[in-house]
Amino acid sequence: MPRFIHMADLHLGAPFSFLGENKQKIRRKDLESAFTRAVDFALDPDNRIDGVWIAGDLFDMIDPPDDTVYRVKSEIERLNRGNIDVLLAPGTHDPSIYPESVYKKHKFKGLTILNDYNIGEPLHWRYGDRDFFFYGFEYHPIHSNPPFGKFQKTDSPGVHVAIIHGSLMLSNQWDIADAHVPLYPEDLGKTGMDYIALGHYHNFMEKNIGGSLVVYPGTLEGRKFSESGERFLVVVEFDHNNIRIEKIPWNRRIFQQVEINIDMEPVENETDIIKLIQEFSARGEDLLLRVKLTGVSEFIINSDFIRRIVSNKFFHFEIEDDTDILDSMALESIASEKTVRGLFIRNILGKLMDADEREEKVLKKALKLAMVKLQGGENLEI
Repeated sequence: MPRFIHMADLHLGAPFSFLGENKQKIRRKDLESAFTRAVDFALDPDNRIDGVWIAGDLFDMIDPPDDTVYRVKSEIERLNRGNIDVLLAPGTHDPSIYPESVYKKHKFKGLTILNDYNIGEPLHWRYGDRDFFFYGFEYHPIHSNPPFGKFQKTDSPGVHVAIIHGSLMLSNQWDIADAHVPLYPEDLGKTGMDYIALGHYHNFMEKNIGGSLVVYPGTLEGRKFSESGERFLVVVEFDHNNIRIEKIPWNRRIFQQVEINIDMEPVENETDIIKLIQEFSARGEDLLLRVKLTGVSEFIINSDFIRRIVSNKFFHFEIEDDTDILDSMALESIASEKTVRGLFIRNILGKLMDADEREEKVLKKALKLAMVKLQGGENLEI
Protein backbone atom coordinates (compact mmCIF):
# COMPACT_ATOMS: atom_id res chain seq x y z
CA MET A 1 0.00 0.00 0.00
CA PRO A 2 1.64 3.29 -1.08
CA ARG A 3 2.22 5.73 1.79
CA PHE A 4 3.09 9.41 1.61
CA ILE A 5 3.86 12.26 3.98
CA HIS A 6 1.74 15.36 3.31
CA MET A 7 3.32 18.52 4.74
CA ALA A 8 2.74 22.24 4.24
CA ASP A 9 3.53 25.58 5.81
CA LEU A 10 6.83 24.70 7.46
CA HIS A 11 7.85 28.39 7.16
CA LEU A 12 11.54 27.64 7.65
CA GLY A 13 13.44 30.82 8.48
CA ALA A 14 10.42 32.49 10.13
CA PRO A 15 11.53 35.44 12.30
CA PHE A 16 9.30 34.97 15.44
CA SER A 17 9.59 38.71 15.99
CA PHE A 18 7.43 38.64 19.15
CA LEU A 19 10.20 36.75 20.95
CA GLY A 20 13.56 37.95 22.20
CA GLU A 21 16.63 37.35 20.03
CA ASN A 22 17.78 34.18 21.80
CA LYS A 23 14.34 32.55 21.78
CA GLN A 24 13.84 33.53 18.13
CA LYS A 25 16.88 31.41 17.30
CA ILE A 26 15.56 28.51 19.39
CA ARG A 27 12.18 28.57 17.65
CA ARG A 28 13.77 28.70 14.20
CA LYS A 29 15.78 25.62 15.21
CA ASP A 30 12.55 23.99 16.41
CA LEU A 31 11.03 24.40 12.93
CA GLU A 32 14.14 23.02 11.25
CA SER A 33 14.21 20.10 13.69
CA ALA A 34 10.55 19.29 12.90
CA PHE A 35 11.45 19.03 9.21
CA THR A 36 14.58 16.96 9.87
CA ARG A 37 12.62 14.55 12.07
CA ALA A 38 10.01 14.22 9.29
CA VAL A 39 12.80 13.26 6.88
CA ASP A 40 14.12 10.74 9.43
CA PHE A 41 10.61 9.29 9.70
CA ALA A 42 10.33 9.01 5.92
CA LEU A 43 13.69 7.23 5.66
CA ASP A 44 12.89 4.69 8.38
CA PRO A 45 12.06 1.45 6.51
CA ASP A 46 9.51 0.53 9.18
CA ASN A 47 7.36 3.48 8.10
CA ARG A 48 7.22 2.42 4.43
CA ILE A 49 7.08 5.97 3.01
CA ASP A 50 7.11 6.26 -0.79
CA GLY A 51 7.04 10.02 -1.21
CA VAL A 52 6.82 13.41 0.46
CA TRP A 53 4.39 16.13 -0.68
CA ILE A 54 4.94 19.75 0.37
CA ALA A 55 1.93 21.98 -0.38
CA GLY A 56 3.66 25.36 -0.23
CA ASP A 57 5.48 27.66 2.17
CA LEU A 58 8.39 25.35 2.83
CA PHE A 59 10.26 28.61 3.42
CA ASP A 60 8.88 31.67 5.19
CA MET A 61 10.26 34.07 2.59
CA ILE A 62 11.13 34.28 -1.06
CA ASP A 63 14.89 34.46 -0.42
CA PRO A 64 15.67 32.76 2.92
CA PRO A 65 19.08 32.76 4.64
CA ASP A 66 21.69 30.57 2.97
CA ASP A 67 22.20 28.33 6.00
CA THR A 68 18.48 27.50 6.00
CA VAL A 69 18.53 26.77 2.28
CA TYR A 70 21.57 24.49 2.53
CA ARG A 71 19.99 22.58 5.40
CA VAL A 72 16.84 21.98 3.33
CA LYS A 73 18.88 20.95 0.28
CA SER A 74 20.73 18.44 2.45
CA GLU A 75 17.48 16.95 3.76
CA ILE A 76 15.94 16.65 0.30
CA GLU A 77 19.12 15.01 -0.98
CA ARG A 78 18.84 12.50 1.88
CA LEU A 79 15.34 11.65 0.69
CA ASN A 80 16.61 11.37 -2.87
CA ARG A 81 19.32 8.92 -1.82
CA GLY A 82 16.62 6.93 -0.03
CA ASN A 83 14.59 6.73 -3.28
CA ILE A 84 11.79 8.83 -1.81
CA ASP A 85 10.17 11.26 -4.24
CA VAL A 86 9.60 14.85 -3.13
CA LEU A 87 6.89 16.96 -4.78
CA LEU A 88 6.39 20.64 -3.96
CA ALA A 89 3.91 23.31 -4.97
CA PRO A 90 5.27 26.81 -4.16
CA GLY A 91 3.30 28.90 -1.69
CA THR A 92 2.50 32.53 -1.02
CA HIS A 93 5.64 33.01 1.08
CA ASP A 94 8.06 31.19 -1.23
CA PRO A 95 6.86 31.70 -4.83
CA SER A 96 9.18 30.65 -7.63
CA ILE A 97 8.00 33.16 -10.24
CA TYR A 98 10.35 36.00 -9.24
CA PRO A 99 14.06 36.32 -10.14
CA GLU A 100 15.12 36.43 -6.48
CA SER A 101 13.22 33.24 -5.61
CA VAL A 102 15.06 30.58 -3.65
CA TYR A 103 13.95 28.08 -6.30
CA LYS A 104 15.62 30.12 -9.05
CA LYS A 105 18.81 30.85 -7.10
CA HIS A 106 19.34 27.26 -5.92
CA LYS A 107 18.99 23.79 -7.37
CA PHE A 108 17.36 21.20 -5.11
CA LYS A 109 18.46 17.76 -6.19
CA GLY A 110 15.57 15.31 -5.90
CA LEU A 111 12.85 17.99 -5.70
CA THR A 112 10.08 18.13 -8.34
CA ILE A 113 8.33 21.51 -8.35
CA LEU A 114 4.76 21.86 -9.63
CA ASN A 115 5.00 25.47 -10.76
CA ASP A 116 3.12 25.74 -14.03
CA TYR A 117 0.77 28.71 -13.87
CA ASN A 118 -2.34 26.59 -14.35
CA ILE A 119 -3.15 22.93 -13.80
CA GLY A 120 -2.47 21.01 -16.97
CA GLU A 121 -1.24 17.52 -17.73
CA PRO A 122 -0.35 15.56 -14.59
CA LEU A 123 2.88 13.85 -13.64
CA HIS A 124 2.61 10.07 -13.89
CA TRP A 125 4.58 7.99 -11.39
CA ARG A 126 4.11 4.37 -10.38
CA TYR A 127 4.26 2.99 -6.85
CA GLY A 128 4.11 -0.77 -6.55
CA ASP A 129 1.23 -1.89 -8.74
CA ARG A 130 -0.54 1.51 -8.65
CA ASP A 131 -0.40 4.40 -11.11
CA PHE A 132 -0.42 7.85 -9.50
CA PHE A 133 -1.18 11.10 -11.31
CA PHE A 134 -0.12 14.39 -9.68
CA TYR A 135 -1.63 17.78 -10.52
CA GLY A 136 -0.50 21.15 -9.24
CA PHE A 137 0.33 24.73 -10.13
CA GLU A 138 1.69 27.99 -8.80
CA TYR A 139 -0.27 31.24 -8.80
CA HIS A 140 0.89 33.89 -11.24
CA PRO A 141 -0.82 37.31 -11.19
CA ILE A 142 -0.98 37.50 -15.01
CA HIS A 143 -1.02 33.96 -16.36
CA SER A 144 -3.11 32.02 -13.83
CA ASN A 145 -6.79 31.67 -14.62
CA PRO A 146 -9.39 31.81 -11.82
CA PRO A 147 -11.46 30.04 -10.61
CA PHE A 148 -8.53 27.84 -9.78
CA GLY A 149 -10.51 24.77 -8.74
CA LYS A 150 -12.02 24.23 -12.19
CA PHE A 151 -9.90 21.34 -13.41
CA GLN A 152 -10.57 17.64 -13.87
CA LYS A 153 -8.61 14.45 -13.66
CA THR A 154 -7.66 12.60 -16.82
CA ASP A 155 -9.37 9.38 -17.83
CA SER A 156 -6.28 7.33 -16.98
CA PRO A 157 -6.98 4.63 -14.36
CA GLY A 158 -5.10 5.09 -11.11
CA VAL A 159 -4.91 7.43 -8.12
CA HIS A 160 -5.29 11.15 -8.88
CA VAL A 161 -3.77 13.65 -6.44
CA ALA A 162 -3.77 17.48 -6.59
CA ILE A 163 -1.19 19.46 -4.58
CA ILE A 164 -2.17 23.12 -4.19
CA HIS A 165 -1.35 26.02 -1.88
CA GLY A 166 -4.70 27.76 -1.62
CA SER A 167 -7.72 28.86 0.40
CA LEU A 168 -10.65 26.48 0.73
CA MET A 169 -13.68 28.76 0.64
CA LEU A 170 -15.82 27.49 3.50
CA SER A 171 -18.04 30.57 3.38
CA ASN A 172 -19.44 32.52 0.44
CA GLN A 173 -19.03 35.64 2.56
CA TRP A 174 -15.24 35.47 2.48
CA ASP A 175 -13.39 37.89 0.24
CA ILE A 176 -10.13 36.16 -0.68
CA ALA A 177 -7.65 37.76 -3.09
CA ASP A 178 -6.60 35.74 -6.13
CA ALA A 179 -3.03 35.65 -4.78
CA HIS A 180 -4.31 33.37 -1.99
CA VAL A 181 -5.93 31.05 -4.56
CA PRO A 182 -9.58 30.78 -3.48
CA LEU A 183 -10.80 27.21 -4.03
CA TYR A 184 -14.57 26.71 -4.04
CA PRO A 185 -15.87 23.36 -2.76
CA GLU A 186 -18.36 23.08 -5.61
CA ASP A 187 -15.43 23.22 -8.06
CA LEU A 188 -13.20 20.82 -6.16
CA GLY A 189 -16.07 18.37 -5.87
CA LYS A 190 -16.18 18.09 -9.67
CA THR A 191 -12.47 17.49 -10.20
CA GLY A 192 -12.64 13.74 -9.67
CA MET A 193 -9.50 13.83 -7.53
CA ASP A 194 -8.97 11.04 -5.03
CA TYR A 195 -6.94 13.29 -2.71
CA ILE A 196 -6.40 17.06 -2.67
CA ALA A 197 -3.31 17.99 -0.66
CA LEU A 198 -3.65 21.61 0.43
CA GLY A 199 -1.48 24.10 2.21
CA HIS A 200 -2.07 27.67 3.44
CA TYR A 201 -4.37 27.12 6.43
CA HIS A 202 -2.20 26.31 9.43
CA ASN A 203 -4.48 23.95 11.35
CA PHE A 204 -5.35 20.36 10.45
CA MET A 205 -8.53 20.00 8.43
CA GLU A 206 -10.04 16.99 6.65
CA LYS A 207 -13.15 17.14 4.49
CA ASN A 208 -14.80 14.86 1.94
CA ILE A 209 -15.94 17.06 -0.92
CA GLY A 210 -17.76 15.39 -3.79
CA GLY A 211 -15.85 12.16 -3.23
CA SER A 212 -12.45 13.90 -3.00
CA LEU A 213 -10.62 13.78 0.32
CA VAL A 214 -9.41 17.35 0.95
CA VAL A 215 -6.77 17.78 3.66
CA TYR A 216 -4.76 20.57 5.25
CA PRO A 217 -2.01 19.02 7.39
CA GLY A 218 -1.36 22.21 9.39
CA THR A 219 2.04 23.26 10.65
CA LEU A 220 4.56 20.87 12.22
CA GLU A 221 5.40 23.50 14.85
CA GLY A 222 3.11 26.39 15.72
CA ARG A 223 4.27 29.88 14.78
CA LYS A 224 1.66 31.92 16.64
CA PHE A 225 -1.23 31.59 19.07
CA SER A 226 -3.76 30.88 16.31
CA GLU A 227 -1.81 27.62 15.86
CA SER A 228 -2.46 26.41 19.39
CA GLY A 229 -2.46 22.82 20.54
CA GLU A 230 -1.03 19.69 18.99
CA ARG A 231 0.57 19.73 15.53
CA PHE A 232 0.78 16.62 13.41
CA LEU A 233 2.87 14.82 10.84
CA VAL A 234 0.24 13.61 8.37
CA VAL A 235 0.75 10.24 6.65
CA VAL A 236 -1.59 9.28 3.79
CA GLU A 237 -2.00 5.60 2.95
CA PHE A 238 -3.75 4.35 -0.18
CA ASP A 239 -5.16 0.87 -0.38
CA HIS A 240 -7.44 -0.36 -3.14
CA ASN A 241 -10.60 0.54 -1.27
CA ASN A 242 -10.00 3.71 0.70
CA ILE A 243 -7.56 6.38 1.92
CA ARG A 244 -6.33 6.35 5.51
CA ILE A 245 -5.03 9.44 7.30
CA GLU A 246 -2.61 8.99 10.20
CA LYS A 247 -1.96 12.02 12.42
CA ILE A 248 1.26 11.68 14.41
CA PRO A 249 1.79 14.26 17.22
CA TRP A 250 4.89 16.16 16.20
CA ASN A 251 5.51 19.53 17.87
CA ARG A 252 8.15 19.90 20.56
CA ARG A 253 6.65 23.12 21.94
CA ILE A 254 3.03 24.11 22.15
CA PHE A 255 1.06 27.34 21.98
CA GLN A 256 -1.82 27.51 24.43
CA GLN A 257 -4.45 30.18 25.06
CA VAL A 258 -6.49 30.13 28.25
CA GLU A 259 -9.17 32.37 29.67
CA ILE A 260 -9.46 32.95 33.40
CA ASN A 261 -12.80 34.40 34.40
CA ILE A 262 -12.15 35.81 37.82
CA ASP A 263 -15.90 35.77 38.56
CA MET A 264 -15.76 31.97 38.32
CA GLU A 265 -12.57 31.44 40.33
CA PRO A 266 -11.67 32.01 44.01
CA VAL A 267 -9.71 35.15 43.15
CA GLU A 268 -9.31 37.98 45.65
CA ASN A 269 -5.97 39.44 44.62
CA GLU A 270 -3.09 39.15 42.14
CA THR A 271 -1.48 36.35 44.18
CA ASP A 272 -4.52 34.20 43.50
CA ILE A 273 -4.24 34.93 39.76
CA ILE A 274 -0.54 33.99 39.81
CA LYS A 275 -1.37 30.67 41.49
CA LEU A 276 -3.93 29.88 38.78
CA ILE A 277 -1.43 30.68 36.01
CA GLN A 278 1.29 28.59 37.59
CA GLU A 279 -0.97 25.54 37.35
CA PHE A 280 -0.15 25.55 33.62
CA SER A 281 3.59 25.39 34.19
CA ALA A 282 3.90 21.59 33.97
CA ARG A 283 5.19 21.91 30.38
CA GLY A 284 7.48 24.75 31.46
CA GLU A 285 10.02 25.53 28.75
CA ASP A 286 7.87 23.74 26.16
CA LEU A 287 4.86 26.04 26.58
CA LEU A 288 4.08 29.40 25.00
CA LEU A 289 1.15 30.60 27.07
CA ARG A 290 -1.28 33.46 26.60
CA VAL A 291 -3.70 34.20 29.44
CA LYS A 292 -6.77 36.37 29.03
CA LEU A 293 -8.37 37.66 32.22
CA THR A 294 -12.10 38.33 32.08
CA GLY A 295 -14.92 39.07 34.52
CA VAL A 296 -15.48 41.96 36.91
CA SER A 297 -12.49 42.80 39.04
CA GLU A 298 -12.90 44.20 42.54
CA PHE A 299 -9.21 45.07 42.65
CA ILE A 300 -6.80 46.70 40.24
CA ILE A 301 -4.75 44.16 38.30
CA ASN A 302 -1.13 44.99 37.55
CA SER A 303 -0.44 42.85 34.48
CA ASP A 304 3.23 43.85 34.36
CA PHE A 305 3.73 42.60 37.90
CA ILE A 306 2.07 39.24 37.11
CA ARG A 307 4.18 38.92 33.94
CA ARG A 308 7.42 39.51 35.88
CA ILE A 309 6.54 36.86 38.46
CA VAL A 310 5.47 34.04 36.12
CA SER A 311 7.43 34.61 32.89
CA ASN A 312 10.33 32.39 33.92
CA LYS A 313 7.93 29.44 34.27
CA PHE A 314 7.32 29.29 30.51
CA PHE A 315 9.15 29.50 27.21
CA HIS A 316 7.03 32.56 26.48
CA PHE A 317 4.22 34.23 28.43
CA GLU A 318 1.64 36.88 27.57
CA ILE A 319 -1.22 38.26 29.63
CA GLU A 320 -4.21 40.31 28.50
CA ASP A 321 -6.35 42.04 31.10
CA ASP A 322 -9.86 42.20 29.68
CA THR A 323 -11.57 42.46 33.05
CA ASP A 324 -14.23 45.07 33.68
CA ILE A 325 -13.82 47.39 36.62
CA LEU A 326 -16.63 49.81 35.70
CA ASP A 327 -19.18 47.77 37.65
CA SER A 328 -16.89 47.07 40.57
CA MET A 329 -17.47 48.30 44.09
CA ALA A 330 -13.79 49.25 44.29
CA LEU A 331 -14.09 51.76 41.46
CA GLU A 332 -17.34 53.13 42.83
CA SER A 333 -15.65 53.71 46.17
CA ILE A 334 -12.69 55.56 44.63
CA ALA A 335 -14.93 57.64 42.38
CA SER A 336 -16.82 58.89 45.46
CA GLU A 337 -13.62 60.18 47.10
CA LYS A 338 -13.00 63.91 47.39
CA THR A 339 -9.43 63.39 46.25
CA VAL A 340 -7.35 63.99 43.12
CA ARG A 341 -7.68 60.36 42.09
CA GLY A 342 -11.42 60.46 42.75
CA LEU A 343 -11.73 63.53 40.50
CA PHE A 344 -9.65 61.83 37.80
CA ILE A 345 -11.82 58.71 37.87
CA ARG A 346 -15.03 60.78 37.71
CA ASN A 347 -13.70 62.66 34.68
CA ILE A 348 -12.93 59.43 32.80
CA LEU A 349 -16.31 57.95 33.72
CA GLY A 350 -17.96 61.11 32.36
CA LYS A 351 -16.09 60.81 29.07
CA LEU A 352 -17.07 57.15 28.78
CA MET A 353 -20.76 58.11 28.75
CA ASP A 354 -20.36 59.80 25.33
CA ALA A 355 -17.56 57.65 23.89
CA ASP A 356 -17.83 55.64 20.70
CA GLU A 357 -16.55 52.05 20.57
CA ARG A 358 -12.95 52.99 19.74
CA GLU A 359 -12.79 55.77 22.35
CA GLU A 360 -14.37 53.49 24.96
CA LYS A 361 -11.63 50.91 24.50
CA VAL A 362 -8.90 53.56 24.89
CA LEU A 363 -10.54 55.16 27.92
CA LYS A 364 -11.00 51.83 29.71
CA LYS A 365 -7.34 51.00 29.17
CA ALA A 366 -6.32 54.45 30.39
CA LEU A 367 -8.52 53.95 33.43
CA LYS A 368 -6.82 50.69 34.35
CA LEU A 369 -3.31 52.05 33.79
CA ALA A 370 -4.11 55.11 35.85
CA MET A 371 -5.56 53.03 38.67
CA VAL A 372 -2.40 50.95 38.88
CA LYS A 373 -0.33 54.14 39.23
CA LEU A 374 -2.72 55.97 41.54
CA GLN A 375 -3.21 53.01 43.86
CA GLY A 376 0.17 53.42 45.43
CA GLY A 377 0.16 57.21 45.50
CA GLU A 378 -1.11 59.73 48.03
CA ASN A 379 -4.83 60.46 48.12
CA LEU A 380 -4.52 64.26 47.96
CA GLU A 381 -7.77 65.86 49.02
CA ILE A 382 -9.44 68.57 46.95
